[in-house]
Amino acid sequence: MRRLQILITLLIFFVGCTSPDLRVHASEVNEGKESGIDVVYYEGEKFSGTVYQNWDNGNINYIYEVKDGLKHGSYKGYWENGQIHTDAYYKNGLKHGEYNGYWNNGNPSTTTTYVEGERHGDYTFHDYNGNLVSESTYRNGVKLN
Repeated sequence: MRRLQILITLLIFFVGCTSPDLRVHASEVNEGKESGIDVVYYEGEKFSGTVYQNWDNGNINYIYEVKDGLKHGSYKGYWENGQIHTDAYYKNGLKHGEYNGYWNNGNPSTTTTYVEGERHGDYTFHDYNGNLVSESTYRNGVKLN
């Protein structure tokens, strides 16, 4: 059993070391725009990997995934106190999928869904105490109610 644990640990280590994805601080990348979409560059090339930024207290401010220069995958933003602020997903540089925003006390602020950068579906907004303030529905970025 001990040999199996050592083998699994070594396998995870070597697979992690051979990954082409980099994890870099936001100060090491540059952003530009192509066709209105943010593009991330690292050392003059379109970046693939993970970008992060910290608050002055050391807590993570945000962390997101990039593929071929475009946000692609998970995006998480945090309040300075460590509570999650934004939990979203990007596809080819555009918000795509469920988007959740939170107040610094952990209560939800906004919940919606994006399809290729456009709100699509239900949208809810809650106040700081978690009380529902408004609801609406979107289709292809257009508010229906």
